[in-house]
Amino acid sequence: GGVINIITRKPKAGGATTKISGAWGSYGKKTYNVYNEGMAKGGFYWTVNGQTDKMGDYKDGHGNTTYNKIDSKSYGVKLGQKFGDKADINVSYAKYKLDYNRPEMNKSHYTGNIIEGKKDNTKYTVAFDYKFNDKLSNRLTYFSRTADLDDDTKHPATLWQMREKTWGFSEQLTYQDGNHTIIGGYDYYKDAMNKYHDQYTPSMTGTVDNKAFFIQDQMQFGDWGFTPGVRFSKHSEYGKKTTGSGVPINLMI
Repeated sequence: GGVINIITRKPKAGGATTKISGAWGSYGKKTYNVYNEGMAKGGFYWTVNGQTDKMGDYKDGHGNTTYNKIDSKSYGVKLGQKFGDKADINVSYAKYKLDYNRPEMNKSHYTGNIIEGKKDNTKYTVAFDYKFNDKLSNRLTYFSRTADLDDDTKHPATLWQMREKTWGFSEQLTYQDGNHTIIGGYDYYKDAMNKYHDQYTPSMTGTVDNKAFFIQDQMQFGDWGFTPGVRFSKHSEYGKKTTGSGVPINLMI
């Protein structure tokens, strides 16, 4: 019933930064990452990143080998434009591809066989931020993502295949005054299963959608905080539901 309020980092004006990192570990673990960000003096900014992860078979505490393969690649690009301190618009693209092996399980027991599969996910986002004054700001976001899965690709009889698409938008107002940060807005998303196939379900397609209104008040009194909130949702399959939340008073350390 709460709100996840994510404020992404923006590059500093008039400069660019590049970071390259690598990590290595047991069982063939390798991670490589490159990241670049920058902002021109006119307010145009960008971030670009790429990462690859690899991992092989591993052993448990008894020395038993678990067959495992992870070979993933992820990419991301964000382009944005700031209009002074009042407005900001940006578009982003993210891609994730994975080839994997996993042990085949039958009634919670390992059969000794290896399952091969792959995932291919893509996401687009457009976000617009506007600051009305020092207390009130607004964020409008649209997103679209696809998730493709092919599991057990070597055996057509037990192939698990899924083609899913989700799109939606959200409108979020934030009001800050003294010890209170009030966040309220509206969410909408629609899921479309364009293709689903496994050995038990030869073919299945369909769509669902969800609409929701929400509001919460993040109160801060010195080192203590309390966040009550309420969310009303209307799901096309499961109907209406109102959910309340109240994060207990916490000591902020």
